Amino acid sequence: MPLSAPLRPLLPAAQGYGRCTRRLPVRSFTTSPVKLSGHSRWAKIKHDKGKADKAKSKTRSFITQELIAASKYGGPDPALNPRLPALIANAKKLGFPKPSIEAAIARGQGISLSGRALEPMTVDFMFPDLNVAGLIECQTDNKARTMQHIRDALKHHDGTATPASYMFDRRGKLVFLRTEIPNLDENKLFEVAVEAGAEDIDVGTEEVVVLTSPNEVAAVAELLTAQLGMKPERQELVWEPKEDATVELTSESNDRLERFLERLEYDGSVQEVHLNTI
Repeated sequence: MPLSAPLRPLLPAAQGYGRCTRRLPVRSFTTSPVKLSGHSRWAKIKHDKGKADKAKSKTRSFITQELIAASKYGGPDPALNPRLPALIANAKKLGFPKPSIEAAIARGQGISLSGRALEPMTVDFMFPDLNVAGLIECQTDNKARTMQHIRDALKHHDGTATPASYMFDRRGKLVFLRTEIPNLDENKLFEVAVEAGAEDIDVGTEEVVVLTSPNEVAAVAELLTAQLGMKPERQELVWEPKEDATVELTSESNDRLERFLERLEYDGSVQEVHLNTI
C-alpha cells in the first residue's frame, strides 16, 4: 500500500486531494503473498499481481522510512546531508511525487510541510458487509481535517469509522535482512530470541521477522545484536489482527479495498494501514 534544498513551502497534501501516486504501506496478517485457491488464469494473474504490488509497497515503505530517518539524523537539506540525494533519486525512480518526498523529509523533522508540529492519530474503521476491519495510522497537523478526509473516503466506499482495535494486538516487530546474516544459525536464533522474550519468529529467504510484546522490542533487538551480531533493518510497533478475526478477500472485496486505499494515498497525513485480511 511516498527536492529542492531548502524545502520549499507547499500546500499540505491533507488540505485537499491532489494528484498523487504514493503507495501506502499496508499491513495484513501474513507476510506472504495473498493466498488464492484454484488454478484458473484469473487466479494466477491475481496472484502474480499481488506479489508485484506487495514488493512495490514494501520497497516504497522502506524508501519512505529511509527518507524520514535520513532527515531526522542528518538534516533536511540535501546539500548538507549526503544520504538524501541518493534516496531522493531512488524515490523518484519509483514514481514518488515531489510532495510525498518533501513530506517524508519534513516528517523526519517532526513537522508538516506547513511547518506545524505533527501529532499521531489512529482511525479505526470497518467495511461491515465484507467483515474487513482496519486501523489507519496518521501523522497530522490538523486532526479534524484528517478525520474528515478519512470519513469521506470510507463513506464513498461503503465503509464506516467505528471501533476495530479490539480485533488487533499491538506488537513489536524487528526485521533483519538475510543478506546481512548469510551464516545464520536458525536453532541459535530461536534459542536466543525466545530467551529474550520473542513471541514469534519467521525466517524467510529475504528477511527474518521477529515479533515481540511492545515493551520488549528494544530488549530483544539489543540481545540479538549482542549475541548473534544481528542488527535490525527496521524496528517498529505494528498492529497484528487476532487469529480469530482474520478474513480472506474475494476478488470483489479486494477491488473495493484497492480503490479505498488509492483514495487514501491522496492524503499525505496517512502513514500506514493495517488490515485483518489474509
